[in-house]
Amino acid sequence: MRGVTTAWSADGPDGRRATGRALLAGLGAEDVTALRPSCGGAHGRVSTASGHASVAHADGVTVVAFSPDRPVGVDLERADARTPGATVRRRTRIEAVRKADGCRPGIAAERIRFTGDGRAVLDGVVYDLEPIPVDGFIATLARARAVPATTAVGPRILPHPRRPR
Repeated sequence: MRGVTTAWSADGPDGRRATGRALLAGLGAEDVTALRPSCGGAHGRVSTASGHASVAHADGVTVVAFSPDRPVGVDLERADARTPGATVRRRTRIEAVRKADGCRPGIAAERIRFTGDGRAVLDGVVYDLEPIPVDGFIATLARARAVPATTAVGPRILPHPRRPR
């Protein structure tokens, strides 16, 4: 995806957070911090002084995404993971969009509409979706578009209301 860089690695000896920070630094992210808005803990949404970033971990592997200009989200699951009510690919797509959206609490998966052409729409924002190749895992990248959802996915055609006779 243009404008977005991604990287992945097995977690190093210092743990998954250190691996994520090192990967992001390698992509050009500066002053990486993580903050959970609900509790203030250093384990929430990733932010950087130089752009937008996202990190995902699964079974000893970390994947990161960095964009200098638009929100991004990334999610990672083992290819053989069991996810109730959804396929692993769909689950990673949902989580990547949620992360790109800002990890707002209470975002139901039903509010995310997949357009069938590699995009998703949530609350009027269009996200481009792209798989990230990671051996043995399914990873998905979501990046917000700069255009309104109605322009990106085409106009809605509403039926003409019937006139009373």
